[in-house]
Amino acid sequence: MWKLYSAEIIAISSVIIAILAMAATFWQAHIARKHNKLMVRPFMEHSVERFPGKHVMISVINHGLGPAVYESVFFTAPWSTEKLSVDDLLNKIILSMKPAKVTWATNVFQGESLIPPGKEMKLLKFELHADDSDNFEIITSLIDETTIHIFYRCLYDEKSTYSHHLNIIPLSPL
Repeated sequence: MWKLYSAEIIAISSVIIAILAMAATFWQAHIARKHNKLMVRPFMEHSVERFPGKHVMISVINHGLGPAVYESVFFTAPWSTEKLSVDDLLNKIILSMKPAKVTWATNVFQGESLIPPGKEMKLLKFELHADDSDNFEIITSLIDETTIHIFYRCLYDEKSTYSHHLNIIPLSPL
């Protein structure tokens, strides 16, 4: 039969305590990494500003706690069978408008761009004159039929996609 001496009991207890301490350390490191990922996670949404007689603008906004690495954006619409870039959407709207003095601007990034937390990136903006209600209606009706698809990732390289119909106002995170 086995007889354990006090020195052996202390040694075995020390090994068990060391293994438990190492397991607790690995678990804590795992939990800390999960926490850090959540603390730098971006949350992208869109914004469509419609001010009759002033402007119509489409933007993407990072409501998250960490920066978003913006990779690409495209639009889909029932009047097109293809994915539309910002320029494609701009061209469709311009060709549908009535002749008038309207200025527009696009913000198309080549490659990846960083959007800090709480910041927005303007994708498309139309400046209208106060008496140009016809073009305002044309622009907003085409935009209202469109869905935006944003591809981005966080600092931990976890990819995300945001897809939303432009005529529906997204609910902001709490």
